Amino acid sequence: MIILNKYQKNTKILSILGLFIVIILCSMILGCMSKKVIGTNGKSLKKNVGKISSDKMKLKTLKSKYNKKKMLKNKSDKNIVSEEYSFKKNVIGCLLPLSGQFSIFGEKALKGVEMAVQDLSKQYNQNITVLIKDTQSNDEKAVKCVKELAEKNVGAIIGPMVTAEFAGKQADELEIPIIVMTQKNNIAENGKYIFNNFLTPQMQTDSLVSHAFVSLGITKFAILYPEDRYGKTYMNLFSARVNKLGGKVVGAASYSHDQTDFSDAVNKILSSSYAISDSIKETINHDENNRPKHKDEQKKLILDFEAIFIPEAPLKLSLILPHLVYNDIIDVYLLGTNIWHHNDLIKNSSEYINNSVITQGYFAKSKNTRTFKFAENFKLLYNKYPGFIEACAYDTLKILVKTAMEPGIYSQETLIDALAGKRVFDGVTGKTRFDKNGNVHKELFFLTVKNGKFVEIN
Repeated sequence: MIILNKYQKNTKILSILGLFIVIILCSMILGCMSKKVIGTNGKSLKKNVGKISSDKMKLKTLKSKYNKKKMLKNKSDKNIVSEEYSFKKNVIGCLLPLSGQFSIFGEKALKGVEMAVQDLSKQYNQNITVLIKDTQSNDEKAVKCVKELAEKNVGAIIGPMVTAEFAGKQADELEIPIIVMTQKNNIAENGKYIFNNFLTPQMQTDSLVSHAFVSLGITKFAILYPEDRYGKTYMNLFSARVNKLGGKVVGAASYSHDQTDFSDAVNKILSSSYAISDSIKETINHDENNRPKHKDEQKKLILDFEAIFIPEAPLKLSLILPHLVYNDIIDVYLLGTNIWHHNDLIKNSSEYINNSVITQGYFAKSKNTRTFKFAENFKLLYNKYPGFIEACAYDTLKILVKTAMEPGIYSQETLIDALAGKRVFDGVTGKTRFDKNGNVHKELFFLTVKNGKFVEIN
């Protein structure tokens, strides 16, 4: 009995010890398990943190390689964003002189922009937003408008027109692509973000002289021009192009802006363009038998140019042309700029201009299907045919948006690279391309007058 009690007691003690050992072992196992879970979580978290850091580094490298970071003027560092995320290719700014001295041009351009927005909205699934700002025909206001558009984070800008130089420089400073519309030569060379799409004096003179050389076989020219900035600019550019192509300007004469009698200027051209040498003149003077019997024969001996370039408006031209006929300057080509393309020319000078060749950036009655269709659609909407300004604004917006919406365009930098590439844009104003300096090159329309109407030269 006693032995039994001892045995029971020992058994109880052993049971308690066994239970205690089991508890300790369980605690150790649970501790190890807990430690293993924490360790795993810790290791996983560390791995994930490392992965995030690595991804951030890759993104930073990618942005550094393909996207420059920029900050608008007077912005804090926290507002600096990557162009990859900030470039809004479907948001375009538009600067036009809708009030002030040149509002008539702005209103015309606005109609072209409206037409372009309608056509573009049908082409793309997303909305094309055009933010229009009135420059008030003022340089300072134009600069302010550029800054306001920059605050709106536009992808690019079209316009302005007469205030293009100052607005262009501001846009270039802010690194915003801008296609201005001005006749000023080489304005795009003020910055790499500036492009120009308009009809410039150099474009007209280059095209006119090239057409005369290639299509008409003319190499000798005379120039009659007004003694003002317009006349001098065109005279110098025309002469330079003729000389470059190996031709010759055999006579040039100017006249004052208020002049109405042009006899002296015409005689000056004639006196400097005699084709016969002094020895031949002397022979003719002393030998009556050799003297030309008819005026036409005499003219062929004397006149040494095949075309005369007159950069003048139609009203003044109506006073000049009769003087040419009076002095037997007939059967020569009359070369003029786009300002000849006006009803006043036909109204006042139709009998003198059958041999005319006129450069123009747009012709509503063109045989070009795209050009003709645009003109007809424009007339349906506005009850009048568009002119060059309307057509140019239309093309400019379409060129910019179509380029920006291309898949590979993701920043302002890639946009200007695409615009300055060798691509040719086929628009209502004909084929257009920009060179590496942002200057525009166009295939112009050539017009003449037949049966009292302007017609396109094939």
